[in-house]
Amino acid sequence: DYTFLLKVLPGNQYEYVWANNTFNIITGYNPRMEDTDDILRHLPYPDDAPIVQQHFNQLLRGEMSVVEYRIITKSGVVRWIREHAYPVVEDNRTTLIYGSASDITDFVESEEALKNITLQQAVIAEIGMVAANANLDISSFANQILNLVSQLISVSWCVLIEYHSDQDLFTVHSMVGEGVPGPIECKPTDKQSYLGYVLHQNDPVLVRDWSKETRFEPPIAYKRLGIQTSLSVVVPMQDRQFGILNVHDTQPRNFSSDHINLLQTIANLIGTYVQQRQTQTAEREHRMMAEALINIATALNSTRELNDILTQILEFVSQIVPVVDSANLMLIDRENEVARIAIRHTVNPNVPDTLSGQDIPFDEIPLFIKMVT
Repeated sequence: DYTFLLKVLPGNQYEYVWANNTFNIITGYNPRMEDTDDILRHLPYPDDAPIVQQHFNQLLRGEMSVVEYRIITKSGVVRWIREHAYPVVEDNRTTLIYGSASDITDFVESEEALKNITLQQAVIAEIGMVAANANLDISSFANQILNLVSQLISVSWCVLIEYHSDQDLFTVHSMVGEGVPGPIECKPTDKQSYLGYVLHQNDPVLVRDWSKETRFEPPIAYKRLGIQTSLSVVVPMQDRQFGILNVHDTQPRNFSSDHINLLQTIANLIGTYVQQRQTQTAEREHRMMAEALINIATALNSTRELNDILTQILEFVSQIVPVVDSANLMLIDRENEVARIAIRHTVNPNVPDTLSGQDIPFDEIPLFIKMVT
């Protein structure tokens, strides 16, 4: 426990008269060497500042007060304390405040841990139900998972970053939170950047306080949004890394090993789901390709009119090849180096047909030259 004596100056200003050595051990501040106003301004956790203000108001009214609140130590660590304070009243005015405080962090965290275990079990069960829904596309699945994560860990942002190895590029895949912690200004190969470091570290990376971080510079957007704490884990797949799962908060946070393990478990689940969906999509595309080829072969062996056969073939092709507007079958005249649309299958009826029946010189479309030579 630490004890202290505060002198109440005119205008309800305060000055430490003394504090024992435990005060310095727990808080990191030394009242003999540092300004009282600075200590009282920086010590309370921002969200608990109203509780501390009410505590002092009660003491100024001449009433004793007992309160529990969080502090931020000089090194940036969040601790819970229970403080007892007693006023000395002279001439109907509080002139001195005697106080003692206990560090109750372990007790509070053990209670919170029990609550979190129950909550985590419920959320993980819900995540499992979401993952069991095979009808969700990857984006819908990710959005639901990020919403659950942000509720579970109580953070300002939860962001899924996708890593495109073929383009050496990061993009924001899904996000929950107000304002975008981007654009992403770094390359995955830049190990000096935050995201690049996380990707190559391939282990959870915790930044407790960006203002004290020395391993890498905080992204510009993090400064703009006031992000103070970040926790990131890699989202693994069987043969590659899908990307990075990030959580950010505007308040200093003591993310525990339980938080880290939970976030990594969820990242693993996301990677598994993406892998399954991509495998299912590839299998479906292969089946569609095989069916289309069978249908094309059947059409070619039919006795129908040639135009009907070619039109049906284009319909089959448009089912398996992503086209924007239309699919065309062109006849090549090598001697005159021109091409002409023989059959056109329109996907978007709003796009006018300006090329049918016209001769198109090879040199107007360089791709023709590559195809016919």
